[in-house]
Amino acid sequence: MPINFWHKNLNFSDSMSSNREISKLFSLYAELLLLHQKDERLAALLSGASYRLRNLNEQIVELYTHELSKLFRPEIISIIRQLKVTSTIEPLDELIQLTPQGLFEMMRIKGLGGKKLSVLWKTAGIDSIDALLQACKNDTISKIAGFGAKTQKTLLPQLKLIEVMKNVFTMQVLLILQTGLYKHFKKFSKQNISAFAVK
Repeated sequence: MPINFWHKNLNFSDSMSSNREISKLFSLYAELLLLHQKDERLAALLSGASYRLRNLNEQIVELYTHELSKLFRPEIISIIRQLKVTSTIEPLDELIQLTPQGLFEMMRIKGLGGKKLSVLWKTAGIDSIDALLQACKNDTISKIAGFGAKTQKTLLPQLKLIEVMKNVFTMQVLLILQTGLYKHFKKFSKQNISAFAVK
């Protein structure tokens, strides 16, 4: 799902009411809670609920409260109710508004969860992939508590690949604009490029 999606108001439409999509919302909510150092217990509950939703046959929007209570904790049921009534999760909306766009892109990098992103952002001021790549090149990441040389070594190839693919995308766009081959533009969408960094 495109990163920019999370910067819009979350609308609980028919396309967003599947277990899979709600699972994604819960997973994002959990990561943002950890990123902003909020409620670790709720983050853990959301992560567990996200996993359970991916393996649940019944659609939770069609379940009654007594059925939900057999599957989820009260905190999760309350969030599901809010989705049904208001078509959004207000605390999640607020966290999205408080989060720099670059951090959403960084969430797609393997090995970077909410807690580690929080350290990078609030301790080292790193809030974008470009800043993270430069920090790795400068051997800064290895000196941050909780990371070390091994993590830096793991991150660097991923970040270099993203950088290369961004350059490829730029060149393809220039070629398309110069030759007028607009119909081929969809093949080189940013969404496809960002998929190289998906966990």
